Amino acid sequence: MSAFILIKKILNTYYFLFILSYFFLPAFLFAFLKKIDAEFVKWPLKPLQHKIIVDVRTINYADIGNGSLPIDLSVYGSSGSWSAFFDFMKDTVLL
Repeated sequence: MSAFILIKKILNTYYFLFILSYFFLPAFLFAFLKKIDAEFVKWPLKPLQHKIIVDVRTINYADIGNGSLPIDLSVYGSSGSWSAFFDFMKDTVLL
């Protein structure tokens, strides 16, 4: 198999997955929002999700708690999700 055919197959797969994610992304986001609601159903404070767009980059973040207190900045990588910080967001000592 030539390199050209291999690259073409990889690009076709990438485009297919990109188009597929475009249609299914709203369903995944809705499911994640339901997960957040279920996780914090008994808690008085709920995390709020925000998005900042700088040039072509998107930065997603969530905040919770009293805005007049010091900030805790928790950063996660591409292999994770901010849902890993749910327990921290429920910690009354941190809030």
